[in-house]
Amino acid sequence: HIMKTLDTIQNQNDNVFIYDPFDLFCDKKYCITSKGAKYLFIDSTHLSYDGNKFIANDFIAFLNSIPKELQTE
Repeated sequence: HIMKTLDTIQNQNDNVFIYDPFDLFCDKKYCITSKGAKYLFIDSTHLSYDGNKFIANDFIAFLNSIPKELQTE
């Protein structure tokens, strides 16, 4: 699985951070592709506008969790 490889890279580098929104879309049994009448994906691998809005707060929290001294402008 690609996440295992990415986790290895992240663990070997202090300045690599991997964002994985999988848990927002999937539980132990099902994955969602829509929320209400809004589709979260435009195809099998790309988020739609609504999909991006769906993960936005979580992604911002992820970015804010990166230590300030490791952030670049």
